[in-house]
Order: sequence, then C-alpha cells, then structure tokens
Amino acid sequence: MPLRRTAYLTLLVLALLTGLAGYFAAQLRFNYNFNDFYPAGDPDLDYYQGYTRRFGNDNDYLLLGLEAGPGQTAFSPAFLTQVDSLTRLARRQRNVLHVSSPTTLSQTIVEGLGAYTLPTCTRPTTAPTPAAAPPTPP
Repeated sequence: MPLRRTAYLTLLVLALLTGLAGYFAAQLRFNYNFNDFYPAGDPDLDYYQGYTRRFGNDNDYLLLGLEAGPGQTAFSPAFLTQVDSLTRLARRQRNVLHVSSPTTLSQTIVEGLGAYTLPTCTRPTTAPTPAAAPPTPP
C-alpha cells in the first residue's frame, strides 16, 4: 500500500475514534446519589442509609483547595492574608451558613484548671509598628 494512502487511512481512523470518544463523552452524566455507589445489600450501604436517616444529608457543601504561589508556603503571611480575605468574602455571600478556613479554625485545650481555645493558625495582621524606644534618662 502506498505511504500516502496509509497516512490518509490512519487519519480517517483517528478522526472516527475521536468523534466516537467525543460522542460518548457528551453522554456522561453525574450521579450524586450516594446510594448508587454501593451494590444492594452492601453493609456499607446499610451504614450510610442509617447515617442519613439519623443525621440527614451531608453533601451540601463546597470545598475549595487553594495553592500558595511560587516561593510561598501555605503558612506564608501573604498567602494567609489572601485566604482570610476570601473567607470574609465567602461569609458575606447570600445563603452561606458557615465558612471554615485555616485562619478561623481553633482548637479547644482541656487541662486540669479548665479549658481554653487556641487558634489553629494565627490570623495575619499588618506588620506591627515598632514601639518608640523609651527616653533615656539624662
């Protein structure tokens, strides 16, 4: 078979496969029903159904993953300032009931003398202005 004919045949087959893949990709549908993730009679399905009967549906949330820019870590003050700004913006949105963020989470510590709460991550603040040095005595 001549080389040109083989090339055209190969391109035709690839075009058909691409079209077929595109058709089936367009037919994909998302199923958000967790009951369909498990086969009938699965003990995990029974556990999940008992959980939802007791506590209700728990998949009404939005989870955002943020990545620090080049040269920053997740705990860089500049990045945490941006995260905190996004957290405050999200809290002001209509129908938002609760926003959790590394800058707003806290941990309760229980000790013998009582309990107290510490922030998981300190909120970023502007750089403190240096205090004026006390006057030197004459």
